[in-house]
Amino acid sequence: MADLALKPEIASEFVRFLDAQLKEAREQLQRSTDDNVALRREFEAFRSDAGTASHGSAERSEIENLRAEVSRLRKELEDAQESTRGHQAEASTWRTRYEQLKPQLAKSAAHTAQILEKMREELPAATTPHGSSTGQTLIQFRALLHTLPSVAASASPSGSKVVFHGTKLPPLLSKATLKACTGGVCFFGHLLEWVAASSQHAYTIFPEYRYNPKPSEGEPTWTAATDCDSLVGQQRELFYVDAGNICYAGTFLCHAGPRSVKAAVLAVDTESVAQAVARKTFNVNIKSSQSRQAKAKTYMPLLADLYAEGTATVRILGLQRVGFNKKLFEILRKAHDQRDRRCSESASTSTLSDMLVETGTPSTHASQSGRRKRDWFDEIWDDGEETEGGGPGPSKVPRPDEDEGNDSMTMWRA
Repeated sequence: MADLALKPEIASEFVRFLDAQLKEAREQLQRSTDDNVALRREFEAFRSDAGTASHGSAERSEIENLRAEVSRLRKELEDAQESTRGHQAEASTWRTRYEQLKPQLAKSAAHTAQILEKMREELPAATTPHGSSTGQTLIQFRALLHTLPSVAASASPSGSKVVFHGTKLPPLLSKATLKACTGGVCFFGHLLEWVAASSQHAYTIFPEYRYNPKPSEGEPTWTAATDCDSLVGQQRELFYVDAGNICYAGTFLCHAGPRSVKAAVLAVDTESVAQAVARKTFNVNIKSSQSRQAKAKTYMPLLADLYAEGTATVRILGLQRVGFNKKLFEILRKAHDQRDRRCSESASTSTLSDMLVETGTPSTHASQSGRRKRDWFDEIWDDGEETEGGGPGPSKVPRPDEDEGNDSMTMWRA
């Protein structure tokens, strides 16, 4: 009922669905009634003929078949009548509930509209001068990125760039992996856009502001987002999503892009972009996970509405490919190949293990498999200590499930 109260269109749609079912049941009942009447007439005609003339065995058999058909149709008619009564009762119940909920739905919609209007009013107050803005439009910035020089990719002989198979988020990286990185690691999920199919350069999207519906006393609800600023001029190792796999793209130099860009000009699917940026904009600091989820359920759709309508805007970060870290790539590919081999070995030995269990023979496969798995995780997902030489360690890299609202566009940086 709570979901129904939050979405009045669902309740009205369900009532219309039940009315349609009721109408269909009535039509079926009428068709069965008409068929029954026609068969009764035909049956009476046969019975009249049987009383006035002598019929053969074929005619008597047909009469019996008609009687059986009449009985079947009578049963169908009774079932249709019962179904109709059930649909009528169900439709009446839901119509009554909908009428009872109408005031609550209207009140909820009005409250949501008030919250959205307040968010609109507070957003301009958060606007501050951006300093030296590039003044570029997104089209101009794309054209600029397209003209920048790039470094040709040089991957393994197989040409595959996949380093994590069948996942939407890369795991924590080992110290050896992070030590091989230039500057740090970035992953923007589905908010990463390539300038063109043939281009090695890309750009990504950042919210201009963060929104906290429960700020500390004296603090505003909207605050300037600084994630993008901290990356401008820096080099990062970039990972991206391709066909459900995480791939390594190379070393990229970050460039400041245009500000105050509306979501409508970013992609064809404005709604999905607005929802993704809304998740990055929502920035509530509440310890209780239930309270966080409740706030997110209320405010994230409203933030998405602000982006979709153009009230809230985003800024662009350009990504110029300047290299391909062979050392990093070889570490990742080696780990990827080892994982694939061990998964294959585990799959092949599990069949033998099952056979041994069925015959009552002790098997050491489970303990050996567990030890190999721990060895592999120790090798690839190291502990949380900082990498030697001051590089970014795993302790500075958030796990995908560490905080509420983290999703496939989580950025990892030093």
